[in-house]
Amino acid sequence: GYNKSFNGRFLLFGFIGLLIPWHKFSTSKIVMSSVPLLLILSIGSTARSLDWRNGLTLYGHDIEFEPNSYDIQNNYGVELFRSGQPAEALSHFIRSTELAPHWTINWNNLGATLEKFGRFKEAEIAYCRSINNGIYYLAFENYAYLLARTNQFARALGFTEQIGLVGLPLNPKLLELQKNLSAQNINADEVRFPLECK
Repeated sequence: GYNKSFNGRFLLFGFIGLLIPWHKFSTSKIVMSSVPLLLILSIGSTARSLDWRNGLTLYGHDIEFEPNSYDIQNNYGVELFRSGQPAEALSHFIRSTELAPHWTINWNNLGATLEKFGRFKEAEIAYCRSINNGIYYLAFENYAYLLARTNQFARALGFTEQIGLVGLPLNPKLLELQKNLSAQNINADEVRFPLECK
């Protein structure tokens, strides 16, 4: 099928040059030859707008045409998660990490979904992979707080002080966690980058 995304429709702009006889510049000819093109573009835009009812509909449509797009897999997973379908979202996050193993956002989203199911060790590994791929504030926050929630206080404080606040020195959630853990007289573990994801 023809993909109705804006990428496909921009190909039609190439035909404008074919419709306009530049060597015989005539305003009326340009206007008359542009009407069919504008009509085609309008129909395409109207049809595409029907896919935009909500994110779930949009990405559900787009994934049929581009199943190997890491960002569409991720975005469809986000929409499924938001609509209360985390089990369905999980497979799309996994697929996104297979397609783009060096991206940050997909690994973080996989971690959040695994954490929702109580699969804490797997979630920790997914957040770790996200952090090793680059600075994404949600992965830093999620990783640190998961360590704290699973009673790994020394690791949580070590990560927060030695990596989290180095990469994101003004992050309010990391600063709050550091304050709370430090108040409990916890000795921070030594944590080095890149993290060991195991």
